Amino acid sequence: MKEQENISLVKQSYEYFLQGNIEAVIKMCTDDIEWEIPGPSEIPTAGKYKGPEQVGQFFSRLSNTFEPIKFEPQEFIAQNDRVVTLGEYTWRVKSTGRIVSSRWAHVARIRDGKLVSFLEFGDTAAGLDAIRGK
Repeated sequence: MKEQENISLVKQSYEYFLQGNIEAVIKMCTDDIEWEIPGPSEIPTAGKYKGPEQVGQFFSRLSNTFEPIKFEPQEFIAQNDRVVTLGEYTWRVKSTGRIVSSRWAHVARIRDGKLVSFLEFGDTAAGLDAIRGK
């Protein structure tokens, strides 16, 4: 798949996410998808998720933990089978009411027109503080 097609695929996944159509995002994943959110275990969404069912668990944890205020993909950079997206988000932690904002980078790898891996980098320290109520 060409780089521009990969960017279009990743953009479509964000559109589905923003629409709340998580089922469509999951359908864009391969059966062996690896989804990783680095961070301490105190952050409910942190961890490694393998396969569509576990990716669904990630989105469930995300929904149960955070209320979206802003989620904005801003820049897309593609090379070969990878797309890096740079953006910003702001979430409210449901349990504490605290706000967390961060710039982020997502690295997606595409195989046969589907997402085969996803890796997120963001400000985990700020997220941890918001979860702790600081």
